[in-house]
Amino acid sequence: LILLSQRYTDVSQIIEENGWLSEKLESTEMSSEKYTINLDYNHFTADEALKELLPTEVSIPSSFEQAGHLIHLNLRPEHEPYKKIIGQVILDKIKSCRTVVNKIGEINNEFRTFPLEILAGENNTYVILR
Repeated sequence: LILLSQRYTDVSQIIEENGWLSEKLESTEMSSEKYTINLDYNHFTADEALKELLPTEVSIPSSFEQAGHLIHLNLRPEHEPYKKIIGQVILDKIKSCRTVVNKIGEINNEFRTFPLEILAGENNTYVILR
């Protein structure tokens, strides 16, 4: 049994809250050990990293579109101060991504194109889809 939780600082807390575990430890040859595991940025998903990096009152962007190497976000005004951080996390965590962009204007022509800003990665918005 392996428990990973910041809620517990000592094995005795777990045993106190879970009587069945105490019985198992006493009735078998089980023992308890405490290990410290250090997790860094590479161990977190994009959502997990953004949850830690953004203020709690700022929502985590919930969706994006990907075409080839390019990821397109539609960030809300609340994300504006953090858009570069959001872009970099997406770039880091999605291996097929080389460019992260955000839509900054409205669709206002017959070709349905709109202005974009590059948040992270290569300055390359040219994508060929087959």
